[in-house]
Amino acid sequence: MRKKSIISIKEEDYIIKVNQNFLNNLIESAIAKTGKVSKLSEILIKIYKLKRYDQKSLSDNLRKWQKNRDIGLNYYLVIGDFLQEEKNKLYSKINYVKLRQTRNGLKLKFPFEITPDWCYLSEAIKVEGTLNRKRVIFENTDTALTKKVKEKLINIGIEKEKIRESLHIRIQVPKKFEDKNLKIFNEINKKKVNNFYSRILKLKRGNKKSIIFSLSHFEYNKKLTFKVYHKNKFLLQNDIFIPKQGKILFFNSLKDERYKKGCVSLRIEVGNKTLSYILNDFFKIPYGKKTRSIYIPTKIKELNKDCLRNLISIVIDSEAGFSNNMAICSLSKKYLLDFQEILLRFNITSKISGNLLKIYGKRNLIKIKENFEIFSKNKADKLEQLIVKGDKSPKGMSLSLYLQSLNKLKVATWIEIRNNANRSGNSSRKYRDKLLEKKLIREVKLKRPRTYEITKQGQNFLNENEIYWL
Repeated sequence: MRKKSIISIKEEDYIIKVNQNFLNNLIESAIAKTGKVSKLSEILIKIYKLKRYDQKSLSDNLRKWQKNRDIGLNYYLVIGDFLQEEKNKLYSKINYVKLRQTRNGLKLKFPFEITPDWCYLSEAIKVEGTLNRKRVIFENTDTALTKKVKEKLINIGIEKEKIRESLHIRIQVPKKFEDKNLKIFNEINKKKVNNFYSRILKLKRGNKKSIIFSLSHFEYNKKLTFKVYHKNKFLLQNDIFIPKQGKILFFNSLKDERYKKGCVSLRIEVGNKTLSYILNDFFKIPYGKKTRSIYIPTKIKELNKDCLRNLISIVIDSEAGFSNNMAICSLSKKYLLDFQEILLRFNITSKISGNLLKIYGKRNLIKIKENFEIFSKNKADKLEQLIVKGDKSPKGMSLSLYLQSLNKLKVATWIEIRNNANRSGNSSRKYRDKLLEKKLIREVKLKRPRTYEITKQGQNFLNENEIYWL
């Protein structure tokens, strides 16, 4: 049976709701065992080293906890230990867990198991969301992804009613139009949009102004229309369609192509300090700005493949770009290295170039399709097109990767060369033989285990093909 991976937490930081009859009887049994409530308080403080309350306050709290009050997680578990109750039985009676001095928690079995839902959600927030001490936010232009994130939130114990949705709308207009002269009307309810702001976009084709506002009330599968006026003269119309599952559609009536690239995204927001704390403390998602500092902790990289499939799926859905290959973009080099390591668990090879992790070749792309569920139809279609196109890895790329690895290591065994190049499988021996045949590497004599070094011809080959490893 697979051993469960548990989200580690500091028990003293949490309070819980417990089956009330069970908690009442548990505390009553502990009091009976010691003779009186003050004696139980003394034991909990002096023997079990629980320091939050003095003896009198703890005695009062024990009686309050019997009357349907939330109890500290560490006190509950210690009382159970004092009575030699089985941990699994104690865990089964916990209905709700939350941080101390917070209103909202998680309706989830304790201890928290790291499930595929947790992996999907945490990586979604890491690459396409925002985290602060009070809120968890995910934002995307594809409602297939926002729908999936909502499902994951519910699965990890967030009440459906606590999940808020809003549209974030960005309309482009010429820079010359001042905010004070602009008016925006929602044609559905005939109301004026009052709370908008603007920012200047400095682009190669000239500066533009982006008008930004939010809408908290909308319906799926219905068209929204916003009309923009300048000095009471009609300027443009924007039509928006929000499908239940798919890319949000945006249309701008301006004939000038420069101003047609507006954007509408759906924001999912949960006000829950408990969830924010766990995502920050255990999954290592920074609060606030995070693009350059994110990484995937070792304890996550070592999880089972079901968890990692969910992690990789959301990253592909939200971050993947497609041209002659599939690429994942990140300003964090450490994140790309961690993601590359996880891909190798599925025998998918890749190469990092600048801020991009690139996946080449039909065989790798087929493995992506077979191993990971892609919810964005747009991304799934583009992946299929690349597979049908059937491009192989660029000629000379594999040889270059092995040579670059050896160039860094100077002298190394083939296993060391292969691992440093982030390659796997029996095919690596074929490339070793080819490198020897072309005299791009040579065996170092009189040394065991067998080691290799790069030749002058190999160095020249590497320089000619540097595009693959720069």
